[in-house]
Amino acid sequence: MMATATDFRVVTAPLAGECTIADRRFAVSITELTGEGCEVRFDADDQGGWEGDTDFCKLTIADQLTINGHVIAFNGNSAQIGFFGHIHPVAVAKLLSPAR
Repeated sequence: MMATATDFRVVTAPLAGECTIADRRFAVSITELTGEGCEVRFDADDQGGWEGDTDFCKLTIADQLTINGHVIAFNGNSAQIGFFGHIHPVAVAKLLSPAR
């Protein structure tokens, strides 16, 4: 049997972050971080703030990196964010490393 890339996937702890949409800011928990996007989870109380103009957002990741993006989809208290541009793979690895 041949190993695939998903066989070596490393599960990491969520990263703290902040997402700004229009004039609203939300504390988020960031998971599934890649160079192209991520998933964010937010408090259920903030769910209503994600309805509306979600074309553009600014995401701050672990107080170390800020990137512009757009909400691809949201469901309940989570959303998929696609980045405008990419985060370099070395920067992603640094953010995901336990010794941040």
